[in-house]
Amino acid sequence: MGLLDHLRHNGENWVGTEYRGTDSMAWYAYTSSIDNNLPVGIRFDYWISDTTYTNYHFVLGNGYVMYTQNYFGFKDPDSGQNNTGTIYRVWSDNDQDIGFLALFKQQL
Repeated sequence: MGLLDHLRHNGENWVGTEYRGTDSMAWYAYTSSIDNNLPVGIRFDYWISDTTYTNYHFVLGNGYVMYTQNYFGFKDPDSGQNNTGTIYRVWSDNDQDIGFLALFKQQL
């Protein structure tokens, strides 16, 4: 059984490709997933919130904006007064600290 064999989306088998934010195809893979209505599981290697530090933190990538810089959008599952919607951050400021899983439908 493969690492991702247990993943299911809408009742069908889905598999994924893992990327580091600094991979040459990472931004394309991220934006393609969002364009295809596939959320992206993002793992930050470290996370600082207020004065709390953790070794890693998972969020849901759900959007992007291409302006003078590329911004990725995510929803943090943790609650909090400043955590009520999509948060946008500059990709190039964070790419060295993130990894993500882009899902796609398994071809049977």
